[in-house]
Amino acid sequence: MSIATSSHKVHHAFTVWARRKGIVIDNVAPARLTDSGVYGSHLQAGEIIVSIPRAILLSMNSVPIHIRNATLRCSVHGQLAAYLALEKDKDSFPYRQWHDTWPSEDLISSFPFHWDDKLVSHLPLASRELLKKQRGKANRDYAIVSKAYPELSKKEYFYYWMIVNTRSFYYEDMKGRKAVNPEDCMALCPFADYFNHSDRGCRVAFGMDAYTVEADKTYEVGQELLTSYGNHSNDFLLVEYGFILSSNRWDEVRLDDILLPQLSASEKGELDAACFLKNYTLDCQTVCYRTLVLLRWKCGCAGLGDILNGNEPSDFERRLVDSSLSELITAFAGHARQHLKDLREMIDGNEYALDVLQTRWNQIIHITDLAVEEYLTR
Repeated sequence: MSIATSSHKVHHAFTVWARRKGIVIDNVAPARLTDSGVYGSHLQAGEIIVSIPRAILLSMNSVPIHIRNATLRCSVHGQLAAYLALEKDKDSFPYRQWHDTWPSEDLISSFPFHWDDKLVSHLPLASRELLKKQRGKANRDYAIVSKAYPELSKKEYFYYWMIVNTRSFYYEDMKGRKAVNPEDCMALCPFADYFNHSDRGCRVAFGMDAYTVEADKTYEVGQELLTSYGNHSNDFLLVEYGFILSSNRWDEVRLDDILLPQLSASEKGELDAACFLKNYTLDCQTVCYRTLVLLRWKCGCAGLGDILNGNEPSDFERRLVDSSLSELITAFAGHARQHLKDLREMIDGNEYALDVLQTRWNQIIHITDLAVEEYLTR
């Protein structure tokens, strides 16, 4: 298979192709040499910097009918990946210049999707659950595609499956066809996929005719322009896109690893019946409502039904809950430190995985430290 490169020549060829296809690019340029991202020059807030016609998007409308018919039970994600893997080397493939700017197979292989079980076991819970779902979907898609195209290797297919995963945008067909599954509302968008992610950034929008990117503030020459892929935690970003942010206002961690083992089978059943089992989260400021409900209930001051019906806690109960919260967060910090200790003792060839995992658990410890300080100073 051909592997995408990141040379200046490749980016220049793509930019020429993009403009010929009607993509409007004002005062910005794609990555310089091996850098990634989009850089601007003298941009004002509110200025439209990129406009991409809907007609050039890579969507299900781009997939030949014979591939669609052969992979009918596949997700849209899987069909787009099949199209790229099967058609990329043909003279008729219309996205050659764009394809050549995509990440290499080596880069994609560093994502958690390709990690071994030992490394995966050191992912935070939210990442592990998302990765399990991601792998399940990819394997189901490949099982369908490989029956129709047995010559397509799993390695090559998974490369393009991850290309679609990391470079697609939410998209609804304007021809009256609406996907039943929101996960099937997707398309790849030339040039827009150059933008790196931040927890805040340039405004993006889909109109009737085009996908646009608008400057959110004034930019100077050489300053990188960022967009937001959504309000995602670092656990989500790591699995879906292969990176984490050093600062992320949407970051949070799941506390289930500590809380669930403390519950009896009957308690789990009662919580499950009330739709309050699992998904207990903590960010740098507070725990979620679900966690507070669980801790109030465990303190024994009120029944679960009374709490969910709005029963207000007494001052005494608030102090009990705060004390339980402090103990919970301290226990979770110990859980994070144990992962760090284990990771430092690991001998593994995947240096990126070890580095990003240690960075992530250090971030989680920082979140717990801030939270403990918050509850101790109340």
